[in-house]
Amino acid sequence: MPAGRTRGALLAVLLALAAAGCAAPTPPGTRAPAVPPPAAGPAAEPGGGAAPDDAHRYPDGVVVEVSAARVETISEVAAGGVPGEPMAAVDVTVDNGSDSEINIAIALVSAVTGDDATATDNVFDVDVLGDPLDGPIAAGETATGGYGFHLGDGDYSDLLIEVVLEPDREAAVFERSA
Repeated sequence: MPAGRTRGALLAVLLALAAAGCAAPTPPGTRAPAVPPPAAGPAAEPGGGAAPDDAHRYPDGVVVEVSAARVETISEVAAGGVPGEPMAAVDVTVDNGSDSEINIAIALVSAVTGDDATATDNVFDVDVLGDPLDGPIAAGETATGGYGFHLGDGDYSDLLIEVVLEPDREAAVFERSA
């Protein structure tokens, strides 16, 4: 396996383990988002956040955006999900408009769907999604990472995506449909 794929696969496993270790036990197949969904409407949230579907702007100048969701097929080399089944895929872009480097090595991106906030399985598939966000981003630089979410035959029309860049930053929450 090429070094880039090995590194990507290792990163995917580490991110999955970190995400699993940070979560509180919940009944299988359901979980509420770690942060309640933002209220509908164009008003900004306290702390510099934005309404769903807009860019999430932090007071220090860091901006997070999530692309429109699309349906992709999970490849044979993916970690998570079931090869050959559909997944919702998004690109997460972080623009570091702050005056200092930010470290997003442990950034967590997760999704729930539907009125009952059914959890999706994270899919790490470098062949389809590319690499996830990783490492530091220098001041003035931008990074993009790919993320996938598997729900079997479930409904991907109402995704709530949560992005946590660093432990000391509030989560950015986005509504998307695939």
